[in-house]
Amino acid sequence: MKIKFGLSAIAFTIADFVEQGVVAERSGFDSVWIPDHFTDLPPSNDKYEPWTVLATIGAKTQRLLLGTLATDCARRHPASVAHVTATLDNLTQGRVILGIGAGEAMNITPYGLPWEDPDTRVKRLEESVKIMRLLWKSTQTAPVNFQGQFYHLKDARLDLHPYNERNLPVYIAALGSKRSLQLTGRLGDGWLPWFNTPETFIERMSIIDRAAEKSGRSADQIDKTAVVYLALSDDHRKQQQILDSMKAEIVVLTSSTRLAKLGHDVDAQTMDYYYQKCLASNEDTELANKLGSSLPDSVAEQFLVSGNVRVCIERLEELVNAGARHLIIRNMLWANRLEDFHSTLDRIGREVIPAFS
Repeated sequence: MKIKFGLSAIAFTIADFVEQGVVAERSGFDSVWIPDHFTDLPPSNDKYEPWTVLATIGAKTQRLLLGTLATDCARRHPASVAHVTATLDNLTQGRVILGIGAGEAMNITPYGLPWEDPDTRVKRLEESVKIMRLLWKSTQTAPVNFQGQFYHLKDARLDLHPYNERNLPVYIAALGSKRSLQLTGRLGDGWLPWFNTPETFIERMSIIDRAAEKSGRSADQIDKTAVVYLALSDDHRKQQQILDSMKAEIVVLTSSTRLAKLGHDVDAQTMDYYYQKCLASNEDTELANKLGSSLPDSVAEQFLVSGNVRVCIERLEELVNAGARHLIIRNMLWANRLEDFHSTLDRIGREVIPAFS
């Protein structure tokens, strides 16, 4: 089975995004993924509007799949998301993947939108996915009528469908919430996680698979992706710099319970805000950096694939053996400005991707 490779693009300028897409395709990657945020914890230097960027990448590439990592269902009406994705899908002749999740407070609360409880946000996400799929199939003679908890449609239709009337794939962003993982199993064409060890990947994937089977779906039809923080280098100085740069993010994106299982105890009250809840304020950033500074290397290393080609391939194989079928690479050498992305993506294409063909 061929394993797909994606690139979670990291930009310092908007031109970086576009050029990374071009280089990724040339290097043998299958997909490119752009974040969909207004803001984020610093350094937040790549928060461009994703559909504009993906349209530009799409115009300069021929086969690369184009996805968001991830749009949320709170800031746009599902009809608007259905419209923009169908438009880009036609522009690129069927290369769009919609990555969508329940959202984070930093992109919602400061802008006057309601920050709902987790169960409500997942229910809103479920309604959004259902509505988009209905609208992608709607016609003048078969409009959409929908009476939900959040959205009400009467004789609604889109006069633009995905390219060649295809089923535009929807990947659910689910970090670790059981509700989101179960929704992925029921409705998702794919799963977009974030930090995972092989063990947590198996644990979370099993929730998806059980929900899929309970809904009468085959678990194999869901594309299981894994976001991989990769440093293809045996330079220990670079590895340490990258490891240190990740620690605040690891602490914010990993529950205190999970960190405790990995061997690092964090005050649960201190960590109560978690990534979905934090507002990317100066206080949040200071707290994340403080907590990250105490994270042992031995724990942080479990979230970084680093080393020479052989070591990196072995670590990636562990995720593949756990069930990942689409490895989305975050190029940490480029993220820390230790090497340019042209050389690192080219090397991944020459030395790593062929091992999984």
